[in-house]
Amino acid sequence: MKKLFAVILTVLLTISCSSSDSDSASPADNDNILLRKIISTSSLNPGNTYTNTYTYNGKKLANINVGDNTDFRYYYTGDLITTVKDYFHGTLQGTTTFQYDGSRRLILWTEYVDAPDTRINRQVEFHYNDDNTITVNGQIFDVGEKQLYPINTQRYFLNANDEVERVEVLFPNGTQVVRYTYDNKNNAFKNITGFREINKLFLGGFNANITSILYSGYDSGYNDLSAEVRTYTYDTNDFPVAGVRSRPNDAN
Repeated sequence: MKKLFAVILTVLLTISCSSSDSDSASPADNDNILLRKIISTSSLNPGNTYTNTYTYNGKKLANINVGDNTDFRYYYTGDLITTVKDYFHGTLQGTTTFQYDGSRRLILWTEYVDAPDTRINRQVEFHYNDDNTITVNGQIFDVGEKQLYPINTQRYFLNANDEVERVEVLFPNGTQVVRYTYDNKNNAFKNITGFREINKLFLGGFNANITSILYSGYDSGYNDLSAEVRTYTYDTNDFPVAGVRSRPNDAN
């Protein structure tokens, strides 16, 4: 029998106004509310707690510390995120770059590994179609074969709010469909400068919060009953301050 909520991830979020340490703000200050910290635990490892801490220059993200001496440092060109560098104990491990078109749309995401040698680990291209869909192609490095291989082509379908509502993943023998639903509240990342342009295409939402992800189609590992469900607790400004992610597995 499939357990409907076999894996549970609990998340606590700390948000505050960019000019204050207060955890709440008046409606007029909603545009200045920034995510400060995420604390998460999992039912798979209930004794472990994971903390991500976010620091800023104004509303531009400067650094994410993930609590194990790993830092992700963010760099901007204007108000667009163009580079992220991954450091472990102060040593550069990897670099991610983002390129945009003249309409501020992300067109190329390249991930480099910098230790022990420098090489491309992943490269993804985004093509914007006339029917308001996005075609995603790319390649990923195979460590065993030591060369780049193409990834499965994907097609993103957007809803009226410009959020991704459906993704079709094209396999040689069929298509997997992933569907996303959203609440009508505020995404914790929405006020971070430059995140709108990348977070949507990383399937994290940018304005509202994802409430469910439903998988169906080709891949035998998923079927119409496979889903991730997300529930939230909100503050008075409709930003999430706690959340639970639950998803099924095939354990008895």
